[in-house]
Amino acid sequence: MAKRKTAARKKVEGPSRREVITDLKATINKRYKGRGVMMSGDEYEAPFLVLRRPSGLIELDIACGGGLPAGGLSELIGKTASGKTTLMNQYFRMQQQLQGEETMLAIGMTEHKFDKGHAKFNCGVALPMNRREITAYEKTYRRVLTEVERLKMVEEIGIFEEIGADIVDTLYEIILDCVESGKFDIIGIDSWGAVLTKVAQEAEMDARIPGGAALINTMFVNKISGLFAVPQDGQMNYTTVLGINQYREKIGGKRNMRAGDMTNMSVQGGNALKHLKLLSIYLDSAALWKEVKGKNVRVGKKIKWTIYKGKAGCHDGAAGEFNLIYGKGLDIEGANMMAAMQRGIIVASGSWLSLVDSSDGTVILKSQGKARMAADLAADPDIHEWMRDEVFRYAIEEEGAIVNTNYLPPVDG
Repeated sequence: MAKRKTAARKKVEGPSRREVITDLKATINKRYKGRGVMMSGDEYEAPFLVLRRPSGLIELDIACGGGLPAGGLSELIGKTASGKTTLMNQYFRMQQQLQGEETMLAIGMTEHKFDKGHAKFNCGVALPMNRREITAYEKTYRRVLTEVERLKMVEEIGIFEEIGADIVDTLYEIILDCVESGKFDIIGIDSWGAVLTKVAQEAEMDARIPGGAALINTMFVNKISGLFAVPQDGQMNYTTVLGINQYREKIGGKRNMRAGDMTNMSVQGGNALKHLKLLSIYLDSAALWKEVKGKNVRVGKKIKWTIYKGKAGCHDGAAGEFNLIYGKGLDIEGANMMAAMQRGIIVASGSWLSLVDSSDGTVILKSQGKARMAADLAADPDIHEWMRDEVFRYAIEEEGAIVNTNYLPPVDG
């Protein structure tokens, strides 16, 4: 008996994996709108690839991939009086120079009031002094300011806000609101290592409080990471949060100053800071001496920096130094002059130094001695900027460095 033929079943094709993922993505983005997002590569951008925050110190900026990364946490770590606050002020100053009246800055203080005098007079940050501060300045220096000097005293470029609170819980909530707004360029925190929590405020003096600063800092950085992860109204957050932190040497530990070696250091603020920050710059300092009339006089500090942790376009291990001169601030021109000399962009002939255009051999600037060259660079910002760009070009082409010089926010927001 012949077998009856059965009709072949037509195979029904289901949705492809690509289609399933596309539908899933639409569902996720609708369900978690404002709290979570799923994006393909061409739908999101890494803020640190689009924008950096320079210090103006050429070697440090090269080591940082162009500057502090936008859209994340960075940290300045060091012992007491190692130049952390001064370097933070230098980032503020550079932002004001780059963006002018569009600059939006804030500083959250956990320790004491922000030192406007140091920031303004030693670091060049343009923020206003009030009437009583101006009167006190005149009494201190025993002279009446001219009208031009008074205008300089109240000068402010852009917006500079100080954030204060009785407890760090409140301070961090305010900072989170500022970060969420997405309108600030740099928000500083001074510091992660010295905080008073609500629990500690209400406790007796002899109480032992588990967690301490580590617990509140962990909560803060976890919340702030969420703000950077999810676009607000379709825009990524370009704010740079720059915190100051202290280290303490472990009891009985031997100090080791090798680049990036923090084996015998105890950094304050909890382990969350170690993992969630994009960049960590470790600072240390030594006395800077100068012979004056046959005597050695301490005139400032020699600040040594090391990239302790580097992500987002830079790597750890790079190191360098710059000088801080008492009463004047950072010796930016001196440090940048040395960076140019090391690459043959400034050439020495006897006591004379020449800044040379490598494309045609033209001498752009000629000065006798390093001090004179540094002063001439300070007097002509355009030449100084040209020299910086030449050093960056050399570092990229000859040293294989990655130097992102996108220093202004994207025009579309």
